[in-house]
Amino acid sequence: MGTNVKKNGDFCILPGRREDPLAEEVSQYLNKELAPVDFIRFRGKGVLGGETLQVVKENLRGKFAYIVWSILNTNDELIQVLQLVNTVKHSGKAQSAVLVMPDYPYARQDKSHARRECISARLVGDLLEAAGLDHVITMTLHSEQIEGFFRSVDHLKEVPLVADYFSTRYESLCKKISLEVDPDNFVVMAPDEGGVRHAEEFGRNVSGWNGQMAFAMQQRDRRALHKKDLLAVVGDVKGKIVAVPDDILASGSTLFNAARAAKGAGAVHVIGFCAHALGFDSVSGEGELIRDFSSALAQSDLDELVVTDSRPDFAEDVLADEQMRQKVSIISIVPYIGEAIRRDISGDTIREMIRSTNIRDLYYEKHRAGS
Repeated sequence: MGTNVKKNGDFCILPGRREDPLAEEVSQYLNKELAPVDFIRFRGKGVLGGETLQVVKENLRGKFAYIVWSILNTNDELIQVLQLVNTVKHSGKAQSAVLVMPDYPYARQDKSHARRECISARLVGDLLEAAGLDHVITMTLHSEQIEGFFRSVDHLKEVPLVADYFSTRYESLCKKISLEVDPDNFVVMAPDEGGVRHAEEFGRNVSGWNGQMAFAMQQRDRRALHKKDLLAVVGDVKGKIVAVPDDILASGSTLFNAARAAKGAGAVHVIGFCAHALGFDSVSGEGELIRDFSSALAQSDLDELVVTDSRPDFAEDVLADEQMRQKVSIISIVPYIGEAIRRDISGDTIREMIRSTNIRDLYYEKHRAGS
C-alpha cells in the first residue's frame, strides 16, 4: 500500500436512496455506519407536488463523503442524488464528494443514433459535476468513452470477477456434462459486434484460455426497443462449453439470441455473464406484455446466467422466483466496491488493488443456479 493521504478514518458513507441494500452492505463491509439521511418527498399537486429534499443528519465538515447508490428508479433517484451531492459538498462542507454507482444511469445513451437526439450519458455527467461531484467510482460502463464525461473517475470492471468465478467452476462443470476437462472444450463468444472487446477481455482473465472465440452476428431492430435479429454465427462451438459475456442485460434478447445460435451450431452448454442485470419484461410497441423476463429466461437456450448484484432489486427478484433461481447465479460485488473505497481513502490505485489482492477476495457467491 502507498501513503495514506486521508487519515484518521475521516470519511463517511451515505446511501444514495432510501433503504439502499448495496449501501448498507458496503458500510457493513467497511465496518462504518451509514450516515443518517432523511429522504423527504412532498406529496400533493401543484408547485411542491413530487418535489424531494434530502437532509443529512451528521456533521460532514472536512470529511471525505462517499455516496453509494444502486439504481432502483433512475429518474426519481437521479434528482435525489444530485441534491445529495450538492448538500454534501456545499451545505455540508465535506472535503470531497465521491459518488459510488456501479451501474451508470443512461449509459446506453452514450452517442447519437440520429439527429436531434440527446447524449444523455454526457448530460448526467455534466449535471453531477455541476452539483459539486469530485470523483466517480463506477463499474463496467457501456462504453469507455463515458469516462471522458467526468474529470475524475475510477472505472472498475466485472470481468476479473466473473471470469475467475467461471474458472473455479470449469472442472466441475465439465464433469457434470460428461465433457473432458480440456481448454479446447471452452469457447468465448461475443454476443454481437459491440461485445468483441469485452469478450476478449473475459477470455484473457479465464485460467487456461487458449484464445478460442466465436461471434454472433446480430442486427438491432430500430423499430422495436430491446429487439435484435440473429444473422449468423462465426466460429466453431460444436461440442463445446460456450461463455457469452455482456455488460448490460435489459430484456435479455441479445444473450438469448446468442445462446440460441450457439446451441444451433452444436454447443453443449451455454453460460451468459453480465455486469448489470435489469430483467425487463418484453412488451409490444403499445405497451402490452408479450412475455415476462422470468419465462423468457426459462424458455431460452441459456443453461445458466451469471450476474452481479449491482442491481439489488434484480437479485431479490431472482431469489423470490423459482424459475429464475434454477438458471441464475449471483456473485456479490460488495467486497469489490468496499476495497475500491478503501483504496481511494488510502490514496492507492485500483490497478494496485487488482494486482495485490486475490481476486476471490473481491467477490463472493450469493446464489448458485439450481440451489
